Amino acid sequence: MATALESLLRHSRSAALAGRTVESWTLATQFATRHWLATADDVADELRGEFFTLRATVADHLRLHDEGIQALHQLREWARDHGDHAAALVATAHLAYYAQNVEPGTLSELSSPAEMLAQLADDLARWRPDADSPTIAEDDSLTWQDIPAEQAAKITQAATIGFTVAVNLSGGDAAASQQFTSFFTAMVRRFGSKDPSPADRLLWLAQQAWSEGRWDDAFDLADQVHDLPDVSVASSFEAHDVSSQMLLMLISARGGDEELEQQLARRLTLCSYIAVANGAAVVAINQAELAGRLVLADRPEFYDTLEIMMFFLEGAPLSSPAMLNLSLITAAGALGAGDKERARQLATAVAQWSAFTPDAHRTEEALAIAEAAQ
Repeated sequence: MATALESLLRHSRSAALAGRTVESWTLATQFATRHWLATADDVADELRGEFFTLRATVADHLRLHDEGIQALHQLREWARDHGDHAAALVATAHLAYYAQNVEPGTLSELSSPAEMLAQLADDLARWRPDADSPTIAEDDSLTWQDIPAEQAAKITQAATIGFTVAVNLSGGDAAASQQFTSFFTAMVRRFGSKDPSPADRLLWLAQQAWSEGRWDDAFDLADQVHDLPDVSVASSFEAHDVSSQMLLMLISARGGDEELEQQLARRLTLCSYIAVANGAAVVAINQAELAGRLVLADRPEFYDTLEIMMFFLEGAPLSSPAMLNLSLITAAGALGAGDKERARQLATAVAQWSAFTPDAHRTEEALAIAEAAQ
């Protein structure tokens, strides 16, 4: 008899293949709150690829970077052992994303983003449908029409992630950005079995504009998503999320900007509302925490949203950085709302767990809130 975890993994795999994004988010939240302590040994071998995929996804949202990187390495190894080299490409693409976004203090070592992209591009070029077939590089006529749909979808996913990393290369790697961007764009066009939706096309163009330094165009293109007729929940969330990421980079480059911070707060708040409304709290846990820091002073009612996020995330590992940060800002909201007992409960738990982490500032904040709530 299939276990609850195996049933969830099958639903997750089905949702991913069908492009049911919001359902995938909801299932990721369930994995975070009900099955985080499970191991690959708890599921049938044929589901372990999905287990590693989902664990890596959830770890990314929870900011458990070492766990996420480990899961991606396990996914790549499992995929290669089972002859699913397209799934291995997806794992490599996600590792490139981690290489670009990983935070200081992560124990797992990765090559630079540019080196990871070079590896991904080489692996893509050497991919072949079977041992007797020419590779992608050797056969220019090979497209999505010549391979199973599931394999084409994975190649497209890997190339799309590669594109996202490529457009955000900076510093000494900026010169390689255009070369990688062109390559991954070509891969998406060759192996994408469906025309991109209007929203996906706009967000793709927004990222491309950003990489070319056309910042105003990038924001305008992302905003156009919201004007589309019948825009999906997932596309609306992704548009706000893309805009938020661009705003964060712009604010960082300018050393702060009050007007941009207000725009950022609005985007992050909308991401939080969308996630809460769809039972998908884990995908917006970091957006909600940052939104709380930006808006609670002027909009104390956002505390209610933070508590709803906490409700949907009950069971997720409290020791994870994202849960500690969310719990801390929720404690601040509770204190502001006059609920000292709730503030003390949350802040005390954060202080206890955070004391075992390098984040001394968070620990001090938690202790201060706990003291104020006495």
